[in-house]
Amino acid sequence: MHPSGSRDEGERSTRAVGEARRGALPAAEDAHIRRVERGPRSKPSPVGPQARKATRQDARIPTHAEPPSGRSQRTEKGVVATSYVDSSIILSALITTDSRHQASVETLKKLREHGCELITSTYAFTEVANTTCRRAIKGEWQFAAPLAKLVNQLKALSPQALCEALAPTLFSFLEELHGVKVIEDPELYSIESVDTARTARIFHEAINLAWVDIRTKDLLHIAAASLMKKHGVNRILTADVEDFENIKDKLERELGLKVEILTTQQS
Repeated sequence: MHPSGSRDEGERSTRAVGEARRGALPAAEDAHIRRVERGPRSKPSPVGPQARKATRQDARIPTHAEPPSGRSQRTEKGVVATSYVDSSIILSALITTDSRHQASVETLKKLREHGCELITSTYAFTEVANTTCRRAIKGEWQFAAPLAKLVNQLKALSPQALCEALAPTLFSFLEELHGVKVIEDPELYSIESVDTARTARIFHEAINLAWVDIRTKDLLHIAAASLMKKHGVNRILTADVEDFENIKDKLERELGLKVEILTTQQS
């Protein structure tokens, strides 16, 4: 595409986001759209030693290492547990036509009300962003407000411009409306040696957890949750009954990770 065409797409994208924001949306629901109109400002929370010292705003997330016993560490005052929310729950909360939508929204709300910290990984966020953009382009799903409003305003854009405008809003949408924080942990992607090869730590962990006996995409969620124990993670929240039902006891026994599976549809 000619550079001027790219600029036109960008201007149309900004206008579309602005028009969506100026629609009749409740103030609490359109807060995240305002950020996109200003540009992609929201980022995953940095948790590296130096970045944490300088920028960490939420003191509720523990920063000390997991005890050797493998049991979840004691969370700080005010937080009864820290759950790793996988992409299946997040997508159900975003999509009103999903049979588990209401149950996912209510479950996340109840956990927050009971003091549970909800976090997810950049890997899970990538899955969510990819699936959301693909379905938005195809017009296959009905999204929850205010995401539905924004998707409708962006339909006239090219697929590339639509995704570039839509993806950044998901960070703030997840945190502001559902309380799920995307945690960026550089240690998950530090390079480690595996025999004569070198790979990212999260992949090394997944290789070591192959005995869990689950598909790779789900195994990577387990690897991420296991490596994020130092942030207080002691459970995985998922809507994936088929894959997690048969291994949940194994994960709790061997890794100290409790698996909570959303199985009921609430009215």
